[in-house]
Amino acid sequence: GIAGRMLRDCRNALLAQGDTTPPADAEKSFEPFWQVYNMIQSNYLDRDTIDDSKLVDGAIKGMVDVLGDQFSGYMDPETYPLFNSDLSGEVEGIGAVVQTDEETNEISIANVLEGSPAEAAGLKSGDVFVKVEGEDVYQSNQFDLVKLVRGKEGTTVNLTMRRGEELIDFSIIRARIITPVVEYKTLEDGIGYIKLRSFDANAYQEVTNAMTELGGADMKGLVLDLRGNPGGLMNSAVSVVNAFMREGRIVSVENRFGKELYSQSASAARAPSRSPDANLLAP
Repeated sequence: GIAGRMLRDCRNALLAQGDTTPPADAEKSFEPFWQVYNMIQSNYLDRDTIDDSKLVDGAIKGMVDVLGDQFSGYMDPETYPLFNSDLSGEVEGIGAVVQTDEETNEISIANVLEGSPAEAAGLKSGDVFVKVEGEDVYQSNQFDLVKLVRGKEGTTVNLTMRRGEELIDFSIIRARIITPVVEYKTLEDGIGYIKLRSFDANAYQEVTNAMTELGGADMKGLVLDLRGNPGGLMNSAVSVVNAFMREGRIVSVENRFGKELYSQSASAARAPSRSPDANLLAP
């Protein structure tokens, strides 16, 4: 199946569970780490040019990367703003949403934004990333790939993509892109249609505004289209679900021991007074 990236803004609750105290049995395991660190401090010729924070970031990244999990990644202080920017609705890049195939670990285009550099260059949904600037990114993780593809407006990025059995090279000039959160229209027989592109900070407001514009409870029904939606903020996803629920649990997050770390239930105050029956379109 296909899974997108969900940057969970319940992270504060999860981070609060973190412990900076080394486990009792970690001292022996980490002896090689400290040996290498001390060797760098003592013997590396250009030691004065090395920032300790970079060493720490590199060590953490390596530790997370070795998990081999497409959906686990470390964001350093330079990378983190990149992933927050698209959740604000504005990015500098090529205008394509990516997704990872859980079975093959391939990263491909989920959808291409209308009017974007990616669309102008000819990228299509389903194209698989092979190289970025000549660097092999096949079966890389989304964090690293997006960091390579994103960049300042007006700069160029060179991609090699696989479409079917064919490898295609693209040279794309990055741009500042305002990403539309929703598209909506009325279908036949008074059925409303809303396409939600991501769960960004404004998703709930945009969806409820669209429902109002489409006639609210006077609609005979509603189609909520999540195809190509890569995820986003968990709180936004919860709020959107709450627009169609007045009671009941929406989400619960448990650790591997079954302990609940985070949960959210529907609130009648967050749900429109009357909502139409909704059908969901998802991958």
